[in-house]
Amino acid sequence: VLVMYLIIRNFNRAVALIAIALSVFLYVRNFSIAYTWGFWDLVMATSFLLSAVWVLNRSELKFWYILFAILVSGTALTHITEAIFLFVFTLLFFVWKAIKRGVSWLEAKQFIIGGFLAIIFSFYYLVIFKVGYAAGGIENSIRYQAPEWYDVVLSQFGWFQAIILIGLFISLYLLFTKKETNALLIGIFMLLVGFTNFVSSTASRAFQTRYLWPIHLSVFLGLAVYFL
Repeated sequence: VLVMYLIIRNFNRAVALIAIALSVFLYVRNFSIAYTWGFWDLVMATSFLLSAVWVLNRSELKFWYILFAILVSGTALTHITEAIFLFVFTLLFFVWKAIKRGVSWLEAKQFIIGGFLAIIFSFYYLVIFKVGYAAGGIENSIRYQAPEWYDVVLSQFGWFQAIILIGLFISLYLLFTKKETNALLIGIFMLLVGFTNFVSSTASRAFQTRYLWPIHLSVFLGLAVYFL
């Protein structure tokens, strides 16, 4: 919640303060399963992911790309799914930034260096993942059983759902009319990730991401209340 607040604060402090209110849903069924059923790898990896997203927009920091690489590595070592999400988001952020105002050679070089460092920092675990889990190495291990009837859908936000949708439309408008901001991009991106359940190979990961929607979508609440 704190990291998401910092991300949104880079856009607007008032919006960030209002957005915090949506985090109350973390303690409401069905969102609370992230804690009551111990999805700590998901929670920790999301913390690293959001921290990396915050660093992406702080290129004025000296050696920011090294900190970014460390956070990417932390995401990969904690939960590889969020590392994949972060990789895709970083590419989208870089492309969107280039379209909106262009990217200098220094920025491009820092992105590349950060990417190589992230691979180096994560390489040992990535090898283990490839020859272990990805190769079916845990096929006979104990598996967790997801609780029934605890899948998250947008309507479980109650009447906040309408406010979130209004905030979504506002964010799309701002995204195309104002300068790029990762606060708007990450909200839209994680909302779309939550709907990749329609792709069978990513369905379980999409449903897990939805448990933390009260954090990811909080920017929409802040925007809707602030501008309306």
